[in-house]
This record gives sequence, C-alpha cells and structure tokens, in this order.
Amino acid sequence: MARDHEIKQEHIDSLCKPLAELLAAELQAGNNILETWQDWPEKNTMIVMLEFPFLALPESLPDNIAINEIDDERYWLAEYEAVKERQFLACQFEGH
Repeated sequence: MARDHEIKQEHIDSLCKPLAELLAAELQAGNNILETWQDWPEKNTMIVMLEFPFLALPESLPDNIAINEIDDERYWLAEYEAVKERQFLACQFEGH
C-alpha cells in the first residue's frame, strides 16, 4: 500500500451524507484527515483515511452504513462502509 499521502477535496465532497456526517463528527472531536484515494483496493471504491482511531463513535449507525473491524497494521484499524456507494471512512491505529 505504498502511496504518497494526498488529500483530494473532491473525494471528501463526494462522500454520501451519512459518511459526511460521521466525518464531521470525527473532525469536531479532533481527528484529522490523513489521506484520500479511490479505486483501491477495488475499482469504484473511495476511501477517506483518518489519522487516529475513531473518536466520535455514534450510538447507532445510519441505514446503509456498516462498521468493519479490520485490525491489520498493513492496512488500518477500522472503517465505516457505505455499502451501496462503495465508500469508506477508515481510521489508523493509535501512533501509526
């Protein structure tokens, strides 16, 4: 997964509403966007990566949003997935 850390505003702007709201809560809680990308690991996917583990866990998840525990240091700790849109809000491990 060797990539330069790049943040593309177009990726952030294209997040579906539920992921955009989860992202806004994370940023409000002090998390930061580390990078964004699309078409990896699969074509037609888009990922926004946060610098820290999720800080603002919601009491319940919006419809069409799943949380996946990846827990693989080669990739990331966890992710919210907008299943229909193939979009992800992922988070790194503490002290990555």
